[in-house]
Amino acid sequence: MDLVPEVSARRATGGSDPRQSWRTPPALVRELACRYAGGSFLTDPCTDASNHLGCGVFHTEEDDGLSHYWHGSVFVNPPYSNIAPWVEKAIDDARCNRIDVIVMLLPSRTDQAWWHDLEQHAELMVPIRGRVQFLAPPGIKVSSNREPVVAWVLRRQLTARDFR
Repeated sequence: MDLVPEVSARRATGGSDPRQSWRTPPALVRELACRYAGGSFLTDPCTDASNHLGCGVFHTEEDDGLSHYWHGSVFVNPPYSNIAPWVEKAIDDARCNRIDVIVMLLPSRTDQAWWHDLEQHAELMVPIRGRVQFLAPPGIKVSSNREPVVAWVLRRQLTARDFR
């Protein structure tokens, strides 16, 4: 079953601020899934019920994706107003081998502590050339993205016991 998205939404935290629900362009999510997740994502912890990736596992603001274990291949495009807890969760789940791969779509903010945490734990950082044009949520005026975006790839760690 192909779990390629129609559209993915960022989960708002601390309230339903529609400005935190810009949607990822479907073609970008498909490309990330093909390159880094074997063609599809199993889990989307930052979405809404009407607009998830079609993943077998997804979490909305109401059920809080940060409070659940993530599984398999995970796509994370968190609200850009509150990135740090999502990075911490991704690093923890990768370190504990709960996931196969996590692909995080984040702004290029090299001055942030979470950026440096990802540099230490991610397998790969992929800058996306140009500005990603996220899709505006209903009722929000379309505007251009002001910051560059980076895809971060974290994978479960290989251990010798996996190969016995």
